[in-house]
Amino acid sequence: MRERGAAGLATMPQACARCRVRNGSLCQDFLKPRVGCRGVQPTHSALRRGDTLFCEGDTARYAYVIASGVVMAYKVMTDGRRLVTGFLFPGDAMGEDCPDVHSYSAEAAADATVCMYPHDGLLALVEADPGLGRQVLKRAHENLSTARDQMLMLASMSARERVAHFLMRMSAAAVRRGEPATVLWLPLSRTLIGDHLGLTMETVSRTLTQFRRERLIAIRGSEIELCDLSTLSELAGLPPPNPVLELLPAV
Repeated sequence: MRERGAAGLATMPQACARCRVRNGSLCQDFLKPRVGCRGVQPTHSALRRGDTLFCEGDTARYAYVIASGVVMAYKVMTDGRRLVTGFLFPGDAMGEDCPDVHSYSAEAAADATVCMYPHDGLLALVEADPGLGRQVLKRAHENLSTARDQMLMLASMSARERVAHFLMRMSAAAVRRGEPATVLWLPLSRTLIGDHLGLTMETVSRTLTQFRRERLIAIRGSEIELCDLSTLSELAGLPPPNPVLELLPAV
């Protein structure tokens, strides 16, 4: 399947000016003009849940920034199983450090809007601003570190530990987006979470129910409130959370 491209999509600079995540994402650097090089204007793609953004093996032509919704990256194993390698939320980026072809697939896990920056334009930006190139390399290193953490989790953690670790990682990501640490917007099916954690849908559902009964979490539709960050951190094998996080408003 070909990578979803810019055909039929209008460039919308007005949307960039109104975007809530622009100043906290790579968009800020991609849009900024440099000496001898204008900023790169993106096109925007609206995806429905289940729409494919690109497939493993497709030619890589764009870097992507998630403007709204959720996109998941995944690989299909030789036995047909799907391994979700990560979930991307508003402000997250993917593909900016991609070689000639994609090594994984990407699909909308919830209705999403994605900003698409052509690689050719980004290459000119990096040549004009070596600092941007260093930033892209730093993000590539962070992505590798995250992948190593997931491999360790899948190899050594129990179901309870995996689910707790997932919730705490989602909490840390929410804080980076300027959202409360204790209330997570997770419009993800139990099946998708299981494909990410190497667990069955039933195990994920059972573990979340146990956490709720133990008053570690509260579940309200697509929201999960983390009621006991300290215990969840301990289960996840992580350092105790910053006490300030416990005081952040649950909105």
